[in-house]
Amino acid sequence: MIYPWLQDQWQRLNERQQQDRLPHGLLVSGPAGLGKGALARAFAQALLCESPAPNGSACGQCHGCRLFLAGTHPDYQLLAPEEKGKQIKVDQVRELIEFMALSRQYERYKVAIIEPADAMNVNSANSLLKTLEEPAAGTLLLLVTAQPSLLPATIRSRCQRIDLRPPSPAVAMAWLESQSVAADPARLLKAAHHAPLLAVELSHEGALDTQAEYFAQLMDVLRGRESLPAVAEQWHKGDIAGQVAWQIEWVDAMLRFLAAGVLDSEPDKAQVLQRLAPIMGTRGLFDLREQLIQYRRMASANLNTQLLLETIFQAWANTLDAGRKQSA
Repeated sequence: MIYPWLQDQWQRLNERQQQDRLPHGLLVSGPAGLGKGALARAFAQALLCESPAPNGSACGQCHGCRLFLAGTHPDYQLLAPEEKGKQIKVDQVRELIEFMALSRQYERYKVAIIEPADAMNVNSANSLLKTLEEPAAGTLLLLVTAQPSLLPATIRSRCQRIDLRPPSPAVAMAWLESQSVAADPARLLKAAHHAPLLAVELSHEGALDTQAEYFAQLMDVLRGRESLPAVAEQWHKGDIAGQVAWQIEWVDAMLRFLAAGVLDSEPDKAQVLQRLAPIMGTRGLFDLREQLIQYRRMASANLNTQLLLETIFQAWANTLDAGRKQSA
Protein backbone atom coordinates (compact mmCIF):
# COMPACT_ATOMS: atom_id res chain seq x y z
CA MET A 1 0.00 0.00 0.00
CA ILE A 2 1.32 3.42 -0.98
CA TYR A 3 0.14 6.07 1.47
CA PRO A 4 -0.96 9.44 0.05
CA TRP A 5 2.05 11.31 1.47
CA LEU A 6 4.47 8.85 -0.18
CA GLN A 7 3.24 9.23 -3.75
CA ASP A 8 6.11 11.53 -4.80
CA GLN A 9 8.76 9.15 -3.48
CA TRP A 10 6.98 6.23 -5.13
CA GLN A 11 6.92 8.01 -8.46
CA ARG A 12 10.63 8.83 -8.27
CA LEU A 13 11.50 5.22 -7.44
CA ASN A 14 9.54 3.94 -10.39
CA GLU A 15 11.06 6.49 -12.72
CA ARG A 16 14.52 5.28 -11.71
CA GLN A 17 13.52 1.68 -12.33
CA GLN A 18 11.92 2.40 -15.72
CA GLN A 19 14.97 4.40 -16.80
CA ASP A 20 17.30 1.64 -15.60
CA ARG A 21 18.89 3.99 -13.05
CA LEU A 22 18.29 1.99 -9.88
CA PRO A 23 21.29 1.85 -7.56
CA HIS A 24 22.23 -1.38 -5.82
CA GLY A 25 21.67 0.16 -2.39
CA LEU A 26 18.84 2.40 -1.17
CA LEU A 27 18.66 3.91 2.31
CA VAL A 28 15.04 4.67 3.21
CA SER A 29 14.99 6.93 6.25
CA GLY A 30 12.65 9.19 8.15
CA PRO A 31 10.81 9.52 11.47
CA ALA A 32 8.78 6.64 12.84
CA GLY A 33 5.22 6.37 11.64
CA LEU A 34 5.60 7.46 8.02
CA GLY A 35 5.51 4.04 6.33
CA LYS A 36 9.17 3.53 5.42
CA GLY A 37 8.90 -0.24 5.62
CA ALA A 38 5.63 -0.28 3.69
CA LEU A 39 7.23 1.76 0.90
CA ALA A 40 10.24 -0.57 0.74
CA ARG A 41 8.07 -3.71 0.67
CA ALA A 42 5.74 -2.30 -1.96
CA PHE A 43 8.71 -1.43 -4.17
CA ALA A 44 10.29 -4.84 -3.62
CA GLN A 45 7.05 -6.56 -4.64
CA ALA A 46 6.73 -4.31 -7.69
CA LEU A 47 10.25 -5.24 -8.82
CA LEU A 48 9.37 -8.94 -8.54
CA CYS A 49 5.92 -8.60 -10.13
CA GLU A 50 5.51 -10.16 -13.57
CA SER A 51 2.69 -7.80 -14.67
CA PRO A 52 3.14 -4.42 -12.93
CA ALA A 53 0.51 -1.68 -13.42
CA PRO A 54 1.29 1.45 -15.48
CA ASN A 55 2.10 3.37 -12.28
CA GLY A 56 4.62 0.70 -11.31
CA SER A 57 2.51 -0.96 -8.61
CA ALA A 58 2.51 -4.74 -8.28
CA CYS A 59 -0.52 -6.52 -9.75
CA GLY A 60 -0.98 -8.72 -6.68
CA GLN A 61 -2.16 -11.65 -8.82
CA CYS A 62 0.80 -13.03 -10.77
CA HIS A 63 2.96 -15.94 -9.69
CA GLY A 64 5.70 -13.57 -8.47
CA CYS A 65 3.24 -11.57 -6.34
CA ARG A 66 1.70 -14.69 -4.84
CA LEU A 67 5.13 -15.96 -3.84
CA PHE A 68 6.07 -12.57 -2.40
CA LEU A 69 2.87 -12.25 -0.37
CA ALA A 70 3.32 -15.79 0.95
CA GLY A 71 6.88 -14.93 2.02
CA THR A 72 8.33 -17.68 -0.19
CA HIS A 73 9.73 -15.79 -3.19
CA PRO A 74 13.21 -17.25 -3.83
CA ASP A 75 14.57 -13.86 -4.97
CA TYR A 76 13.43 -11.89 -1.92
CA GLN A 77 14.57 -11.80 1.68
CA LEU A 78 13.58 -9.65 4.67
CA LEU A 79 16.21 -9.33 7.38
CA ALA A 80 14.98 -8.26 10.82
CA PRO A 81 15.91 -8.96 14.46
CA GLU A 82 14.88 -12.42 15.61
CA GLU A 83 13.27 -10.76 18.64
CA LYS A 84 11.65 -7.32 18.65
CA GLY A 85 13.98 -4.68 20.01
CA LYS A 86 17.07 -6.90 19.74
CA GLN A 87 20.08 -6.60 17.44
CA ILE A 88 20.40 -8.22 14.03
CA LYS A 89 23.05 -10.90 14.47
CA VAL A 90 26.23 -11.17 12.41
CA ASP A 91 25.24 -14.68 11.29
CA GLN A 92 21.97 -13.30 9.91
CA VAL A 93 23.88 -10.73 7.86
CA ARG A 94 26.27 -13.40 6.56
CA GLU A 95 23.31 -15.48 5.38
CA LEU A 96 21.93 -12.42 3.60
CA ILE A 97 25.28 -11.80 1.88
CA GLU A 98 25.27 -15.42 0.65
CA PHE A 99 21.70 -14.98 -0.58
CA MET A 100 22.57 -11.84 -2.54
CA ALA A 101 25.52 -13.59 -4.20
CA LEU A 102 23.37 -16.43 -5.58
CA SER A 103 21.97 -16.27 -9.10
CA ARG A 104 18.39 -15.13 -9.54
CA GLN A 105 15.82 -17.87 -9.97
CA TYR A 106 13.50 -15.62 -11.97
CA GLU A 107 14.27 -13.06 -14.66
CA ARG A 108 13.60 -9.83 -12.79
CA TYR A 109 15.43 -8.74 -9.62
CA LYS A 110 16.91 -10.15 -6.44
CA VAL A 111 15.80 -7.91 -3.55
CA ALA A 112 16.51 -7.78 0.17
CA ILE A 113 15.22 -5.44 2.87
CA ILE A 114 16.96 -4.84 6.20
CA GLU A 115 14.54 -3.33 8.73
CA PRO A 116 15.45 -1.68 10.96
CA ALA A 117 18.94 -1.32 9.53
CA ASP A 118 20.12 0.43 12.71
CA ALA A 119 19.59 -2.87 14.56
CA MET A 120 22.87 -4.05 13.01
CA ASN A 121 25.96 -3.43 15.10
CA VAL A 122 29.04 -1.89 13.47
CA ASN A 123 30.60 -5.25 12.61
CA SER A 124 27.38 -6.55 11.03
CA ALA A 125 26.90 -3.36 9.02
CA ASN A 126 30.49 -3.26 7.81
CA SER A 127 30.24 -6.85 6.59
CA LEU A 128 27.79 -5.54 3.97
CA LEU A 129 30.40 -3.27 2.42
CA LYS A 130 31.61 -5.75 -0.19
CA THR A 131 28.02 -6.55 -1.19
CA LEU A 132 27.39 -2.84 -1.75
CA GLU A 133 30.73 -2.20 -3.45
CA GLU A 134 30.67 -5.25 -5.73
CA PRO A 135 26.97 -6.06 -6.21
CA ALA A 136 25.75 -8.81 -8.47
CA ALA A 137 23.76 -7.69 -11.49
CA GLY A 138 20.04 -7.13 -10.91
CA THR A 139 20.28 -6.92 -7.11
CA LEU A 140 18.84 -4.28 -4.80
CA LEU A 141 19.41 -3.87 -1.06
CA LEU A 142 16.96 -1.62 0.80
CA LEU A 143 18.03 -0.41 4.25
CA VAL A 144 15.14 1.00 6.29
CA THR A 145 15.80 3.09 9.39
CA ALA A 146 14.53 5.95 11.52
CA GLN A 147 18.09 6.53 12.77
CA PRO A 148 20.45 6.69 9.75
CA SER A 149 23.15 8.29 11.90
CA LEU A 150 23.55 4.95 13.70
CA LEU A 151 24.80 3.33 10.49
CA PRO A 152 28.50 3.57 9.68
CA ALA A 153 29.35 6.40 7.27
CA THR A 154 30.86 3.84 4.91
CA ILE A 155 27.43 2.20 4.53
CA ARG A 156 25.51 5.47 4.18
CA SER A 157 27.89 6.73 1.48
CA ARG A 158 27.30 3.64 -0.67
CA CYS A 159 23.51 3.99 -0.72
CA GLN A 160 21.25 6.51 -2.38
CA ARG A 161 18.98 8.22 0.14
CA ILE A 162 15.20 8.23 0.14
CA ASP A 163 14.36 10.64 2.96
CA LEU A 164 10.73 10.73 4.09
CA ARG A 165 9.17 13.76 5.77
CA PRO A 166 5.88 14.09 7.69
CA PRO A 167 2.96 15.10 5.47
CA SER A 168 1.27 18.47 5.68
CA PRO A 169 -1.23 18.79 8.56
CA ALA A 170 -4.13 18.77 6.06
CA VAL A 171 -3.01 15.53 4.37
CA ALA A 172 -2.26 13.85 7.69
CA MET A 173 -5.61 14.90 9.19
CA ALA A 174 -7.62 13.79 6.14
CA TRP A 175 -6.01 10.35 6.16
CA LEU A 176 -6.30 9.89 9.94
CA GLU A 177 -9.98 10.85 9.91
CA SER A 178 -10.55 8.20 7.22
CA GLN A 179 -9.22 5.56 9.64
CA SER A 180 -12.06 6.14 12.14
CA VAL A 181 -9.74 6.34 15.15
CA ALA A 182 -11.40 6.45 18.55
CA ALA A 183 -9.36 9.32 20.01
CA ASP A 184 -9.30 12.95 18.88
CA PRO A 185 -7.32 12.99 15.57
CA ALA A 186 -5.84 16.44 16.24
CA ARG A 187 -4.51 15.33 19.63
CA LEU A 188 -3.10 12.14 18.15
CA LEU A 189 -1.27 14.00 15.39
CA LYS A 190 0.20 16.47 17.87
CA ALA A 191 1.50 13.62 20.03
CA ALA A 192 2.84 11.81 16.94
CA HIS A 193 4.48 14.95 15.48
CA HIS A 194 2.29 14.59 12.38
CA ALA A 195 3.37 11.01 11.63
CA PRO A 196 0.03 9.41 10.64
CA LEU A 197 0.88 5.75 11.29
CA LEU A 198 2.33 6.58 14.70
CA ALA A 199 -0.89 8.49 15.44
CA VAL A 200 -2.87 5.33 14.68
CA GLU A 201 -0.62 3.32 17.02
CA LEU A 202 -1.19 5.86 19.78
CA SER A 203 -4.95 5.49 19.35
CA HIS A 204 -4.82 1.82 20.32
CA GLU A 205 -5.38 0.54 23.85
CA GLY A 206 -4.72 3.80 25.65
CA ALA A 207 -1.21 4.21 24.25
CA LEU A 208 -1.59 7.99 24.23
CA ASP A 209 -2.47 7.99 27.93
CA THR A 210 0.44 5.65 28.63
CA GLN A 211 2.85 8.05 26.92
CA ALA A 212 1.36 10.99 28.84
CA GLU A 213 1.82 9.13 32.15
CA TYR A 214 5.42 8.30 31.25
CA PHE A 215 6.15 11.92 30.38
CA ALA A 216 4.61 13.16 33.63
CA GLN A 217 6.64 10.73 35.72
CA LEU A 218 9.89 11.63 33.95
CA MET A 219 9.19 15.29 34.63
CA ASP A 220 8.42 14.48 38.28
CA VAL A 221 11.83 12.77 38.53
CA LEU A 222 13.45 15.96 37.23
CA ARG A 223 11.50 18.05 39.76
CA GLY A 224 12.51 15.73 42.59
CA ARG A 225 8.92 14.70 43.26
CA GLU A 226 9.49 11.06 42.29
CA SER A 227 12.35 8.68 43.11
CA LEU A 228 14.41 7.91 40.03
CA PRO A 229 14.86 4.19 40.90
CA ALA A 230 11.14 3.83 41.70
CA VAL A 231 10.05 5.22 38.32
CA ALA A 232 12.64 3.08 36.53
CA GLU A 233 11.30 0.04 38.40
CA GLN A 234 7.79 0.83 37.15
CA TRP A 235 8.78 1.06 33.46
CA HIS A 236 11.81 -1.17 32.95
CA LYS A 237 9.81 -4.23 31.86
CA GLY A 238 8.32 -2.32 28.94
CA ASP A 239 9.74 -1.48 25.51
CA ILE A 240 12.87 0.49 26.46
CA ALA A 241 13.75 1.30 22.84
CA GLY A 242 10.25 2.70 22.35
CA GLN A 243 10.52 4.76 25.52
CA VAL A 244 13.84 6.22 24.36
CA ALA A 245 12.24 7.01 20.99
CA TRP A 246 9.62 9.08 22.86
CA GLN A 247 12.38 10.89 24.71
CA ILE A 248 14.25 11.67 21.49
CA GLU A 249 11.02 13.16 20.09
CA TRP A 250 10.71 15.43 23.15
CA VAL A 251 14.34 16.54 22.86
CA ASP A 252 13.83 17.24 19.15
CA ALA A 253 10.72 19.26 19.98
CA MET A 254 12.75 21.41 22.40
CA LEU A 255 15.51 21.91 19.82
CA ARG A 256 12.94 23.05 17.25
CA PHE A 257 11.50 25.44 19.82
CA LEU A 258 14.90 26.98 20.54
CA ALA A 259 15.63 27.30 16.82
CA ALA A 260 12.25 28.52 15.54
CA GLY A 261 10.13 29.43 18.57
CA VAL A 262 7.51 26.79 17.69
CA LEU A 263 6.73 23.69 19.73
CA ASP A 264 4.46 21.19 17.98
CA SER A 265 3.57 19.01 20.99
CA GLU A 266 0.34 18.61 22.91
CA PRO A 267 -0.46 21.69 25.03
CA ASP A 268 0.35 20.06 28.38
CA LYS A 269 3.71 18.74 27.15
CA ALA A 270 4.44 21.95 25.24
CA GLN A 271 4.15 24.12 28.37
CA VAL A 272 6.63 21.92 30.27
CA LEU A 273 9.08 21.58 27.37
CA GLN A 274 9.01 25.34 26.72
CA ARG A 275 10.18 25.93 30.30
CA LEU A 276 12.84 23.21 30.14
CA ALA A 277 14.31 24.05 26.73
CA PRO A 278 16.07 27.35 27.56
CA ILE A 279 17.45 25.90 30.80
CA MET A 280 18.87 22.76 29.18
CA GLY A 281 20.14 24.81 26.24
CA THR A 282 20.91 23.85 22.65
CA ARG A 283 24.31 22.33 23.42
CA GLY A 284 22.98 20.37 26.36
CA LEU A 285 20.02 19.06 24.35
CA PHE A 286 22.25 17.98 21.45
CA ASP A 287 24.51 16.14 23.89
CA LEU A 288 21.48 14.52 25.55
CA ARG A 289 20.15 13.49 22.15
CA GLU A 290 23.42 11.76 21.28
CA GLN A 291 23.35 9.90 24.59
CA LEU A 292 19.75 8.80 24.00
CA ILE A 293 20.61 7.47 20.54
CA GLN A 294 23.33 5.33 22.09
CA TYR A 295 21.00 4.16 24.87
CA ARG A 296 18.42 3.21 22.25
CA ARG A 297 21.01 0.97 20.61
CA MET A 298 21.96 -0.49 23.99
CA ALA A 299 18.30 -1.32 24.64
CA SER A 300 18.57 -4.08 22.02
CA ALA A 301 21.34 -5.82 23.96
CA ASN A 302 20.80 -8.16 26.89
CA LEU A 303 21.43 -5.59 29.61
CA ASN A 304 19.94 -4.93 33.03
CA THR A 305 16.93 -2.87 31.91
CA GLN A 306 16.33 -1.40 35.37
CA LEU A 307 19.89 -0.08 35.49
CA LEU A 308 19.74 1.12 31.88
CA LEU A 309 16.55 3.09 32.50
CA GLU A 310 18.01 4.62 35.66
CA THR A 311 21.05 5.70 33.61
CA ILE A 312 18.78 7.24 30.96
CA PHE A 313 16.78 9.21 33.52
CA GLN A 314 20.04 10.32 35.16
CA ALA A 315 21.22 11.69 31.81
CA TRP A 316 18.17 13.96 31.76
CA ALA A 317 18.82 15.06 35.34
CA ASN A 318 22.49 15.75 34.61
CA THR A 319 21.64 17.85 31.56
CA LEU A 320 19.11 19.89 33.54
CA ASP A 321 21.53 20.39 36.45
CA ALA A 322 24.31 21.52 34.09
CA GLY A 323 21.93 23.99 32.46
CA ARG A 324 20.87 25.42 35.82
CA LYS A 325 24.49 25.92 36.86
CA GLN A 326 25.28 27.78 33.63
CA SER A 327 22.21 29.99 34.09
CA ALA A 328 23.06 30.83 37.71
